[in-house]
Amino acid sequence: MSLLPKQTLYLRISEKHLSICHVESGKQFGDEPVLALRQQGEKKSIIAVGLEARSLGDSLQISLVNGFSHPRTLLADFAVAQKTLCYFIARVLPHRWFRLPFTLILHPLEKLDGGLTQIELRAFHELGKGCGASHVQIWTGSPLSAYELKAGLFPESLGQLHPV
Repeated sequence: MSLLPKQTLYLRISEKHLSICHVESGKQFGDEPVLALRQQGEKKSIIAVGLEARSLGDSLQISLVNGFSHPRTLLADFAVAQKTLCYFIARVLPHRWFRLPFTLILHPLEKLDGGLTQIELRAFHELGKGCGASHVQIWTGSPLSAYELKAGLFPESLGQLHPV
């Protein structure tokens, strides 16, 4: 039996909203997946996220980017999407546990016509791994309840858990 606390994060992704829940504690965070970036020499730094970023607007020094906004697919810019996910994870995962292994359940909510391709599945998997998840699961279908998440249930009648 492991002495480490179980860490499971459930992330629902759409172009206009991301919501994340730390399953064990119930702590949640949701916002628009927009980053405000400021160019500083060769490097761009994040100065705001979500509605706060949107309030800054686009200007010569600040650019607004959304890694989940593309006409054909939900994942548009891998690097931006990964920075956004890392920010959301840090908002709900207790700071002292951030370096411990955690499972990330990614739930894309839109742009699923015809299902996810193997490339999209792999990209979502790598996105989660790049944010520090030790295990990444991809779920499509109806939102999962707190009970289903805590019990690790993925009812086939509600959707599909995709192997990667």
